[in-house]
Amino acid sequence: MRIEFERFGGFAGMRLRATVQTETLPAAQAQEIEALVVAADFFDVPPNLSAPQPAADRFQYEVTVTDGERCHTVRADETAVPVTLQPLLRRLTRMATRN
Repeated sequence: MRIEFERFGGFAGMRLRATVQTETLPAAQAQEIEALVVAADFFDVPPNLSAPQPAADRFQYEVTVTDGERCHTVRADETAVPVTLQPLLRRLTRMATRN
């Protein structure tokens, strides 16, 4: 599984990026990431999740997951992120801050 992650916007406007190839991670970490993708039901999340009231200083996320023949991209405003997707975004954010 390959995951492209980007978080941008926010008060400082800083960008965080990470590319995750689960086959290059330790087995436990790869299983954790893949489980978060499954728990989020990622491939069924709508591609665009917009906040009802746009506002400055919110984070925006863009995540693309490729798993075999399946590929799906989700773009989301932080206030529109479904609860099921939040753990995956938190984990990817932590990984991006370590790069």
